[in-house]
Amino acid sequence: MWPKAAIAASVIAVFALTAVSARAEDLKVLARILYAADLADQANTYCILIDPSFSSKAKGRLGNMRIYAEHIKREVTIDLRQVDALAVMMEAAGAAKRKMESIFGNIKNRHDAAETNSISNWCNEVAKPLIKGVIATHDKDHAEIDKIMAKAKAR
Repeated sequence: MWPKAAIAASVIAVFALTAVSARAEDLKVLARILYAADLADQANTYCILIDPSFSSKAKGRLGNMRIYAEHIKREVTIDLRQVDALAVMMEAAGAAKRKMESIFGNIKNRHDAAETNSISNWCNEVAKPLIKGVIATHDKDHAEIDKIMAKAKAR
């Protein structure tokens, strides 16, 4: 039979591990929300290199994707401890960067006409709907997203 102190220590350890695990999962939820904004922002930035007017073609009530990305980052990270905010931002930015590299990884500063045309098509057919989707989701489902973030931050 286990002594009461050992049982109590075991129960506390299980709760502590559960809290850490839940906290890590909550931070992942926040990182996934920020990832969408970061990916759309990186796509927007990439497309501006091909078409400087691109950013003005996919705007919302707050402005262009850069403004939305900063706004969403503030919403996601507000009220987090600095270390948690940094972890969320690094996770989201890293995942977005890896995704963009997987899409454009084989492009090494080549600027021939076919390449530019291919990127321009990607910007119009993939990036623009992504950006418009992030902006529309933010504007339309803001209250629901706030609830998800509040729940993740409350633990």
